Amino acid sequence: MRAEEILANDADIFEGPSDILHVVMLSLDFLTNFKRATEANWAAKSIDPALYGFQFQRGTRWNKGLSDEMVTEYERVLRIRFPHDFKAFLCEMNGTDLATLNVYGSCSEAPRESVGVYSYPRDIGAVKERIERIHASRIEIAPDLFGQGFELPAEAKLVPIYIHRYVVCTSDLNSKSRAIACVNVIKKTTAY
Repeated sequence: MRAEEILANDADIFEGPSDILHVVMLSLDFLTNFKRATEANWAAKSIDPALYGFQFQRGTRWNKGLSDEMVTEYERVLRIRFPHDFKAFLCEMNGTDLATLNVYGSCSEAPRESVGVYSYPRDIGAVKERIERIHASRIEIAPDLFGQGFELPAEAKLVPIYIHRYVVCTSDLNSKSRAIACVNVIKKTTAY
């Protein structure tokens, strides 16, 4: 079932493979507008050499979304079930086509390229590596996240979507509070 079918007419619920009703918090209108707005922004902006950090290159575009079969395969490869909103997102947008540039401001170091928004299957190696890293750091990051107002459920799996931002995947695929929760989990002692 494609995202446009899932989210037809801005529906809030759809029937899933097991005929259980699932709540979808991201509407097709939202995803369409998000895609259009980000691509327009990327088309208009140039890399700012005075800013530090990752920047999208001019002309960056979203890759075509995944089929339902590919989303299921992605879950199987990672051995993680994705929230319904993340599945809807992947059906519409599967990562970005150009690398981001990590700019070091006005210092003399040249910018380095890095993957933009992760794409399946292109970036599966990097995604698996990030999952391993974040799993190894979980005991250290959970208190930091709690201090920022986010309690990381014990059973939650973290799937990277962009640099060090993750989707929180729990057993509640209909999570109303953070169906596609992205948490910024930078381990202070390890450079990513």
